[in-house]
Amino acid sequence: NNNDNGSQTATLEFNAGQYFDIKGGKWYTSLDDVPEVSAASTDRYLVGSFNGWSTIANEFMSEDGLVGYVELELEANTTYEFKVIREGKWTSCKTTLSITDSASGLVFSSGVSDNTTLTTKSAGTYVFTFGLSTSQLSVTYP
Repeated sequence: NNNDNGSQTATLEFNAGQYFDIKGGKWYTSLDDVPEVSAASTDRYLVGSFNGWSTIANEFMSEDGLVGYVELELEANTTYEFKVIREGKWTSCKTTLSITDSASGLVFSSGVSDNTTLTTKSAGTYVFTFGLSTSQLSVTYP
């Protein structure tokens, strides 16, 4: 629970002989299967109902220092609520999305208190792209 400093995973069931990836929020049967982190940390996190509102599970990782990425496996026909934590501050965009392929240009601000809502049409990998200086989010379903 990060020594009672506010960030904590959801309650996890222990899986004997498996390894938990805190950044990706998944269990793996082999340590070799846990993804390597080759990109730089950004201090910006995608936080929502898809990860139990964990404030550390899905950090936007960046190769160039300009744009950060998070990839999530999401279920079909499901509504998720989320926000972005930017340098320790909760930010949001008062928008409701229904994704069939992509949405872009969503500006996140600490002045917005409502959660952003995303309703998926298909199951699969959704890519969340966050402009680190612009605070603009794009969501793509390939």
